[in-house]
Amino acid sequence: MPRYRYSWTNLPEELLDRLAGDLGFAGDDPAAELRAYYGARPKPNFIQDAWPTLLDSWLANDDASRERIVDELSAAGLGEVTGHMRSKKVQLAYLESCRNAKSLRDIVLSAFLAAGEPAQHPVPTSPKRPAETSEQEPSEAEPPEEQPAPTQPDGEDEEPEDFDAWVDDTISEYLGVSVDRDPDGDLAVPHGSTIVYVRTREEDSPFVEISAHLLSGFKPSDDIFKAMNAINAQLPLAKTTVNSDGTVILMSAELFAEELTQQALVSTIELVGDAADHYDSLLKKRFGGHTRLDDTDDVVDI
Repeated sequence: MPRYRYSWTNLPEELLDRLAGDLGFAGDDPAAELRAYYGARPKPNFIQDAWPTLLDSWLANDDASRERIVDELSAAGLGEVTGHMRSKKVQLAYLESCRNAKSLRDIVLSAFLAAGEPAQHPVPTSPKRPAETSEQEPSEAEPPEEQPAPTQPDGEDEEPEDFDAWVDDTISEYLGVSVDRDPDGDLAVPHGSTIVYVRTREEDSPFVEISAHLLSGFKPSDDIFKAMNAINAQLPLAKTTVNSDGTVILMSAELFAEELTQQALVSTIELVGDAADHYDSLLKKRFGGHTRLDDTDDVVDI
């Protein structure tokens, strides 16, 4: 399962045309020209060059991306925050007040890459109605054919007898990493500047817990909790909390073990890992402290 699914061709044609024109490309294939110059997966220098166009032609029309960026920039203490920023007009005015600095470019790039990914959950089509039958006399009833036993729906996995081994094999197969259990029984999956820990069910819990370390060595403050609330507002599943002794900021998600599929497990590990790898650096820049691992700028282009 590829980690990065971004493609220039997933962006609206109108946006690609505007970007190519404003950035000085004059060919007939904007997506190909942007890819050739900025790479298959653009980096912060693209945001630096294209920020005015992105603000005017992308964020003015993409409500979800605009709101995500506004929340993350305000959580990072950037720009001129003025009261509640829920309306489009106020959000755009706020974004215009933000300086085109590295922190902004990192946040905007993350949202732009997400906007260039294909839809992960296609809308299901409505089932077809059966054709209406004519009102004819029913023929002599025939014995019903023996129906095969129902099978498990595609994509669903029956719970294995050895659940821990199933989790180990799933992570190794889909994420391509070899993992071992620590003395507490957790699996550790390195992910950028963090490590994602997978804890399978304990005797008194029906959940599989997936968590990642964001920050330690920080000084607690009201601003940190406001930033955590802003992060939580952006994530539909994982939640950011402080551990019981107030020394570590964690991001975690829980899944029902009895209903768990391979797709759900791997997707949640990637969601927690990508989010933690993104937000831990932002928190460190603003509040100091330490991420779990040294940050890296390495990316994978496909």
